Amino acid sequence: MVVVTHSFGSEILYDLLTSGGLNGLIIDLWATVGAQTSLFAEMRLFGAMPGDIPKDTQNYSLGRPSGVTKWVNIYDPADALSYKHQPVFGDVSFRSPEKKDRRSTWRCRPRGLPGRRAARSPFQNRLPD
Repeated sequence: MVVVTHSFGSEILYDLLTSGGLNGLIIDLWATVGAQTSLFAEMRLFGAMPGDIPKDTQNYSLGRPSGVTKWVNIYDPADALSYKHQPVFGDVSFRSPEKKDRRSTWRCRPRGLPGRRAARSPFQNRLPD
């Protein structure tokens, strides 16, 4: 079975997998996209978090939930709500989309991007300069 989860859906599935809510379910590939699962784990927000996490976590990880054969995490460093999972969970493959210019992510303007023909809008005259 292949499962793809996005954002908070990833935290819901992780919580179900680790709390025993989905016992016996085998997931061949779990792809998390734009997820905060590692942040939630670091904040100890999951019900089945181990109580004996060492203070020095350099050589420690939570690992994949049982029943998950392969876990791929897709994140974008330009997305404030997307996190790497490998440092917290260990054996999680990760991918980051390659972008040559991330500036356009934050500098969109109602009348178009600089250097391009402005998009015409029926509200063009109502938009502030």
